[in-house]
Amino acid sequence: MKSLMNTQMAEKTPVDIILMSLPKSFEPFRLNYNMNKKLYSLAELLTELQAAESLFQQHVQNSVKKPKGKCFKCKQSGHWKKDCPLSKKKNAGVPENQAA
Repeated sequence: MKSLMNTQMAEKTPVDIILMSLPKSFEPFRLNYNMNKKLYSLAELLTELQAAESLFQQHVQNSVKKPKGKCFKCKQSGHWKKDCPLSKKKNAGVPENQAA
């Protein structure tokens, strides 16, 4: 520890600097690191960050919801009226501002 104007400050390690520079989406990772008082080498930190990132991506992919119910236009399930393929086919030759 270094003494700076009669206060004790811990030296920042490269791992600490990297953790502080992470985006907000890594806040749970930072919190877990600090709560468990883990000590990682740079290589271990990289591996853990990559694992956390893949978990975040899986969570985002799983949270994308597909429409439930049926389309009010064609009565088929799997899309909503605004995304109906029948409307897109019908309006293919009509300029966008004139399509109803």
